[in-house]
Amino acid sequence: MSEINIESIASEVTELRTKYESLKAENQRLRKLIARLPQWIGVDERLPEPGVNVLAIVDRGDTPSQHYTVYRTEPMVDDKFWTWRDSHTGRQEIWFTHWQPLPVAPSRDRIKEGK
Repeated sequence: MSEINIESIASEVTELRTKYESLKAENQRLRKLIARLPQWIGVDERLPEPGVNVLAIVDRGDTPSQHYTVYRTEPMVDDKFWTWRDSHTGRQEIWFTHWQPLPVAPSRDRIKEGK
């Protein structure tokens, strides 16, 4: 029968506590980063300001939702039907269900550097 080495167990417990605290700190850091990511906003919750470019999920009914860059002008029906412009099809009136702000564009220097 082997003896229980209390010192060895205590050392392992201390090491595991240190790892746990490190992982807990990393978890908190990652949660803060995730909270800063843009979130989809339902049109029932809030609408974008007029004339602001946003990324939107469009409800086309019979086809899967697609993401577009939207130019919002004035609401047409029930504050959900918008006149908008995308780079593929030009000006349209269409329903969208969710939107989010566009990220800040990179600086000219970063664009030139390719970063």
